[in-house]
Amino acid sequence: MKTLIAISTISLILFSNISQAKDPVRKTDVITDKGKQKVSVIDESNTPVELDQSDRNAITTYEWILNIASVSNIPDELVTQSAEFVNYLLLKKTIDTDLLYNYVLTLDANLSQLPDKKFVSRMRELTSDLRASSYADEIHYNTNLSYQLRTRMPIIVKASLLLNDTSASDEQLNYRKEDFEKELRLFTDKYISTSRFKAGLGFSYAYTPKINYRANNVLDLSPFTPDAIGGVNKASFTQSFANSSFPSFEVAAKMPWVELGISVPVSSEDSSITTPVQFVKLDDISDREAAFRTTLESTIKMEYDFSFRLPLLGGYKKLRFSNPRNSQMDWGLLLGLTGFKIEDEFTTDLRFRTDNTPFNELSAGTSFSTSRSLNFQTIYYGAYYEFEFVDELYMTIDVKWHKNQSEGDNQIDVDGFTTSLRIIYAPTIDFIN
Repeated sequence: MKTLIAISTISLILFSNISQAKDPVRKTDVITDKGKQKVSVIDESNTPVELDQSDRNAITTYEWILNIASVSNIPDELVTQSAEFVNYLLLKKTIDTDLLYNYVLTLDANLSQLPDKKFVSRMRELTSDLRASSYADEIHYNTNLSYQLRTRMPIIVKASLLLNDTSASDEQLNYRKEDFEKELRLFTDKYISTSRFKAGLGFSYAYTPKINYRANNVLDLSPFTPDAIGGVNKASFTQSFANSSFPSFEVAAKMPWVELGISVPVSSEDSSITTPVQFVKLDDISDREAAFRTTLESTIKMEYDFSFRLPLLGGYKKLRFSNPRNSQMDWGLLLGLTGFKIEDEFTTDLRFRTDNTPFNELSAGTSFSTSRSLNFQTIYYGAYYEFEFVDELYMTIDVKWHKNQSEGDNQIDVDGFTTSLRIIYAPTIDFIN
């Protein structure tokens, strides 16, 4: 009689909407072309659905739970809740916070009726850690790891259910408790200790630091003097670029204790300097002079920006003794490397005179053009604040301090505080069929 009541209870609760088939839930012997097994489950709207499952272990456990009431002394309500959980698991492809929370509730229910209170207390410490983790803002973005843990969930639920079998001997129960504790500890450590990974794309709006550098241009006047006795004239420029704003494409990757970022800017800045007119006497015999002025056209481009972020608050939240139920904010330290490219083009307008005629009134002479390209990198330090709008969209505000001085002819000086705003979209992509 008890067996009939147990089977009727499970069927009524789980499969009340399935009346046209004798036993649709247990039809798992159909193998698809891809080697997967078909299984009928109940979705959230209490509607039967047929799924292709590669997780044979979950299907076997599901069948086992549905039949356990007829061959054991396990309470019916525990069998029912365990079957409902595995049914819910079959609808999920990866672990999310809802699945983890239901997993914890099922384990706690199966542990609640055990007489060994010390054992239950130890196990509740583990399930409490898992429960707290289900409230964390992040989920498993490591799909392979999520799949591995998902396949072990029904095994551990089955083991917790067997702990309630009063027909087992004391020796059997002790072995089962030892195995269950080992499995649950391994699962808990794997889930909590293993870091998540998140990758995304986005855009940013930032400011460049102040950049000053020296640019030198050489004009050889010897071809225009008798016997090539003319000299070489050197023009020195101090070029400056002030703070300017620019947009960038962003690639971000969050790893265990650090976030890496790459920025690809899409803008440049131009600057122009023209020297005063200079006069150089070409020889000591005649009054012939060379009159010239040089224009420097400069373009600066930020070619890339590599950032290294160390989340301090986020790192603390990963520790086992901390409370993961924190807000969606984070803050930390920032270290980065920015690569710049400068392109200079010198254009010299050379004219000649034998009297005091102004430069603009002289006839056109010769024009000389030279160009150069300069690449350099600068390191910056700073801090950042992060806010997660949702699991897949977050924003950061950066404050950076640039300080870099180089010696030599170029004397590049990068200085000043800058800020930037990033918005990153990091979708969760499910690769498991």
